[in-house]
Amino acid sequence: MKIFIKNSYLFLIFFILFFSKGFLCGLIVQKEIINVDSVYINKLEKEIENIKLIEDTPYKISGVYGKVLYQNPYTFNEQLVIAANTDFLEKYNYVINNDGLIGIVDYVYKNKILVKMITSKDILLQVKINDCYGLLNGSNKVTNISNYCNINLGDKVYTSNLGYMDEEILIGTIKKIEHDGNLISDTYIIEYAVDFNNLSYVVILSGGTL
Repeated sequence: MKIFIKNSYLFLIFFILFFSKGFLCGLIVQKEIINVDSVYINKLEKEIENIKLIEDTPYKISGVYGKVLYQNPYTFNEQLVIAANTDFLEKYNYVINNDGLIGIVDYVYKNKILVKMITSKDILLQVKINDCYGLLNGSNKVTNISNYCNINLGDKVYTSNLGYMDEEILIGTIKKIEHDGNLISDTYIIEYAVDFNNLSYVVILSGGTL
């Protein structure tokens, strides 16, 4: 019994140290990237001049370019830290790349933004599928859509033009439909358009100029 208790204490200490290390590493990296200065931003802007981002974009809105600095491995599907000129940026701006919507600006700092990804468990986003509207949560499920709507596998899912921005930004496609036995509202499972394992340059849609 004493050996079991001793081993339990050792396991508890190891568990605390392991996760504390990850937490502290996250804090250190966060502290470093908060200090993104104008020199880095100028270098980033020159770097982006040679890259065509969002080529032939269908979106008629303006924005600023940014680059992903950090994706916390302990909150991989939750947050992104992006370096960008933040003069024209504000909370709730959309963040996109060529494939579609990545997330929404959560906090704005000097030359840096913190983005809540659409895969975050805390996300609740109004979306549009064909002529119907619903709610997307971080488990890649769209709910609150009337069963009278005609929605099929492969249909595109966009941000709602009734929300923060007029434009409809691609989110993904319907890959599975879970039927509600009570015939109130089906649940639609989507496949995201963006590859979240391969993020680099992005555009933050705002009042700025591309």
